[in-house]
Amino acid sequence: PAQPVAQPRPGDRRIGHVELRKHALDVLLAKAFDSGQFDVASRCGVELVQTRRSSKDAYNTALALARVQQTQQAESLLRESIRIDVRYDRPYQSLFKLYSPLDPNLAEQIRQAGMMLEVWETAKNSASE
Repeated sequence: PAQPVAQPRPGDRRIGHVELRKHALDVLLAKAFDSGQFDVASRCGVELVQTRRSSKDAYNTALALARVQQTQQAESLLRESIRIDVRYDRPYQSLFKLYSPLDPNLAEQIRQAGMMLEVWETAKNSASE
């Protein structure tokens, strides 16, 4: 007969199945990206982005998708990365590079938004010192 799944108790250090899968996807994404297997990295990243809302996950997955010529999905994830954390500056830089040959005016608007973010972060850090 099937055994019931033990429910974690308060203070239990065991990692749940979902958290373990997220960790495995995170490791696989990094290893695949580093070894140039961008198709594998993008598949891992897409699943990871669906399971946890992280600006960095969306950004890294967008980079992998761009490497396998999935530019529309990459663009969508770069925009999602900004929606998740408007202060994360890397997606602005990547969108600028993506749009520069296609729409220079939009690329410039994105570049300026990224620059304003940098100025704001610098001023905020200076004020807190």
